[in-house]
Amino acid sequence: MRSTSRRGGWVAVVGFCLILCLLLLPACQGSPSSASSPAEGITVAYPSPPLSALFDIAMEKGYFLQEGLAVTPQSFESGKLALQAVLDGKADLAISANFPLMVAISGGQPISIVAQVATARNNLAIVARRDRGITEPADLVGKTIGVPFGTSAVYFLDSFLSLQGIAGTQVARKNFNASEISAALAAGTVDAVTIWNPWNLQLQREWGDRGVVFTEEIFASDPACLSGQNGLPDGSSPGHRQVPEGADPGGSLCQTGPSEESTARG
Repeated sequence: MRSTSRRGGWVAVVGFCLILCLLLLPACQGSPSSASSPAEGITVAYPSPPLSALFDIAMEKGYFLQEGLAVTPQSFESGKLALQAVLDGKADLAISANFPLMVAISGGQPISIVAQVATARNNLAIVARRDRGITEPADLVGKTIGVPFGTSAVYFLDSFLSLQGIAGTQVARKNFNASEISAALAAGTVDAVTIWNPWNLQLQREWGDRGVVFTEEIFASDPACLSGQNGLPDGSSPGHRQVPEGADPGGSLCQTGPSEESTARG
């Protein structure tokens, strides 16, 4: 399967230890240790890897609990759905890409961004069917592209089309959940899809030479943020008293993260 841009590594995690610094707070300022105090509960909604890879590792290794924080994880297939859980009052914090946050904030939703916690590089791409006459970006004109609305995949698609001189009105869009994208492409409901990993790489493997991949590194990197409803960072809500100077589990995770992240994604 040919790609129009160099494919780099799947994910480069940038500063995930900020999550630990922001969540593993009973360790700071002389607060009682987790051994003598009950664990403080907080619910974190998160999307599928790669954006959540190190969060998964931290959960598996018990780093949060070691610092006196009982994290209840809520897994979603997209950051948009994870963020919606916060807006619905079903989670305290969410990990999501920037685009769903921008949509929520511009729509007047009471969201505060706590920190950028990760960046997934070469995470987004357009995967198209060659049998629909698509071999280069210009062939997307007049075609139907499946994309999860309200996600970073929409931003990538619009940006890529603009870079190629293709107006947004020159393609048709259909809304699918990330888990529905593969079936939609296989059924021929759409001519191409725009999606992130792991579905992106899965589709590339499935379609092989029958497909073509369009990507652009400047748009394909997907930053992720930790966010919650307004007021969370003021110290009054679970896990947000004060950022500690450091936490050993956070340092260890940042040092071991890249290799362990590779294992986690399988």
